[in-house]
Amino acid sequence: MDIARLNMRITFPQIGVRHTEAKLEMQPAYKGEIHSKYTPPKGYGWTQPRIEIDSYPSRHTYGYSNHEDYARERGQEGIQKMRENMRKNNADAQAMVKNGAKKGHNEIAAQEKQRQKAQSAPPQGTDFFIPPSPTITLAEKSENSGEIDPGSYENTITPAASIVHGQFTPAQVETYMKQEGNIDRWITYGEYDKRY
Repeated sequence: MDIARLNMRITFPQIGVRHTEAKLEMQPAYKGEIHSKYTPPKGYGWTQPRIEIDSYPSRHTYGYSNHEDYARERGQEGIQKMRENMRKNNADAQAMVKNGAKKGHNEIAAQEKQRQKAQSAPPQGTDFFIPPSPTITLAEKSENSGEIDPGSYENTITPAASIVHGQFTPAQVETYMKQEGNIDRWITYGEYDKRY
């Protein structure tokens, strides 16, 4: 006969705890502010200087001419060349009168050789020149008339409120049964369990 055995399983109770810490929040009724207002300075009646630059004499040296100077220079050049041509023709005629009848002398050929020699002769030297500087004239000076507005820079400060609002959250503690206690009992006969 098998001997009866008493078996027991005990579960202990467990208590859980939830807690919230106390909290105090403080803040002013409104925060401080700063505002800036800037007005830039202004000047009235200010004029810029006006400068006149006459560079025509310098450019004229390099060959740039207005219509008046071009017509005058070409006219003077034409008169000068006409006079030189008249002198040359007179000299050639005088030479023809004096030497044309000489025996063994061909005056026409001699004058032609002299003309070809003069045309084929290289230029004599080089002319260097320094162009005149431009003429700079201050036509109008800079003026500053009237009143000057110095402008302004203002700061407006609104301080924070002296009254502070506070919110207090009290601490809380809550207990609850996390696990209940229990006792299980049963009897074992050999290999068989019998529960009650």
